[in-house]
Amino acid sequence: PAPPAPAARPAAAADAETALPPLSIARDIGVAFDMESFSAQYALACCAAGGGGDAAGAGASLGPGGRLDSGPAGGASPSAAASPSVPSSSVPSAGNLEAATRAAGRAAAESEVEGELRRVLPKADFRTMEVLGQFNLGFLITRRGDDLFIVDQHAADEKFRFENLQRSTKLHTQRLIRPLPLHLTAVDELTVIEHLHIFKDNGFEVQVVQDARPTERLRLLTLPFSKHTVFGVADVHELIALLTEAPGAHARLPKLRDMFASRACRGAVMIGTALEPQRMRTIVSNLAGLDQPWNCPHGRPTLRHLIDLSSLGGTAAARSFRSFEPTGWES
Repeated sequence: PAPPAPAARPAAAADAETALPPLSIARDIGVAFDMESFSAQYALACCAAGGGGDAAGAGASLGPGGRLDSGPAGGASPSAAASPSVPSSSVPSAGNLEAATRAAGRAAAESEVEGELRRVLPKADFRTMEVLGQFNLGFLITRRGDDLFIVDQHAADEKFRFENLQRSTKLHTQRLIRPLPLHLTAVDELTVIEHLHIFKDNGFEVQVVQDARPTERLRLLTLPFSKHTVFGVADVHELIALLTEAPGAHARLPKLRDMFASRACRGAVMIGTALEPQRMRTIVSNLAGLDQPWNCPHGRPTLRHLIDLSSLGGTAAARSFRSFEPTGWES
């Protein structure tokens, strides 16, 4: 007799048997190479190896860029609590750990290099700094001894113009129809009386009534005038606050500072402008006479250190730079 036919299996069971198993990848393992992600995995793996597998239990947390920061003993920092612990089944492979270790070594080396590149550059050295040429129609390559610097031509010229405007601009003022009493505290009133010249430089002429009672001795006679900026009593209070924070400083209202910064930016040499050698030297030497030549009014750095030629030893590049004479060159 023929053997009995096997019982038919449900279609769902057959599909389940023939289907491929789902791909399971731990969330903390990235498919694409990402240095920050690997640094985070490496730090957490170190915590797991040394403290029982939980970064929070070991009192460690991940800082910016995957750095390992130690938290309070016995308790987790907020960032550690937010960072998941690494399960034993998802610890990064040896290749990933090696890559993370090499990256940590590179970061330490870069930090050491940055420390070596920090230079003490007296402002007077801008007058004797040698200009080698223009790079990319926007930056000047300069040399002081064995140190090479790159100067942002727009930021440097803008800062020179800005400080000149701060010092030399005489503001237009508008006289009020009648003096405006200033109701100030006794302390603020004394601050104004001690800095009347600064208020006048900012466009506020203030009259002191000697026989009046304290807090009622000041009268505002003029306000600064500009087409696009409106000034009022609130600016007097702001100037008082600035002088209270920095007594004796020649304070400028933020409104005026922004106005001068805008004028200086529009009048400065622009990126993309080819410069003659003498114009380059003027831009660099002008920095010597500034109070703060290191950045433009908007915070953009005016120069950066490139390299110390002595670190190159007797290489051809070092010899070429040392023997270079900027005569007859073009930008």
